Amino acid sequence: MANSVQHHQSPVSGSEPAAVDNLPLPPGPRGNLLRNLRERMLDFQGFMGRLHEEYGKIVFYRIPGQDCCAVFDADLINEFMS
Repeated sequence: MANSVQHHQSPVSGSEPAAVDNLPLPPGPRGNLLRNLRERMLDFQGFMGRLHEEYGKIVFYRIPGQDCCAVFDADLINEFMS
């Protein structure tokens, strides 16, 4: 698997503060949107377990019509929620 870094381009509207463009996305499966959706629908717990095992604490993946980010670290989740 190539270690290419994808970048996220945030949409910016005139009334919102400027967003930082070209931030690198967390690691995760690239492409295969339908396979991701199918696996997520049929075995959500298994899908999440595989993502955590293969890609680490923060994982970015896509399904048709949605960009998703899964966080598997309780400290990071608590920091985000505070």
